[in-house]
Amino acid sequence: MPTPWLTPAEIAELTGLIRPSAQVRALRAMGLTVLTRPDGTPIVSLDNFRRVTGGADLTTPTDDDAEARQYRVRGGGGNVVMMRRN
Repeated sequence: MPTPWLTPAEIAELTGLIRPSAQVRALRAMGLTVLTRPDGTPIVSLDNFRRVTGGADLTTPTDDDAEARQYRVRGGGGNVVMMRRN
């Protein structure tokens, strides 16, 4: 059963960053509402992600996933490419 949050792997893929504090800054620059856990790692709800991206879902598609569509979101440092979650 999928969680109502982006996974840590999805957040890392989305931001291209490893450090939680840098991920939080990047996610907020993309217009996402970000909560933080006591250890500083970011939490982003799927509902918020979909609202900001116009309904997009996040996945890492396989090479044979010809139907995967890309969505672009303006971030503070440029464009971020996101894929839909199955």
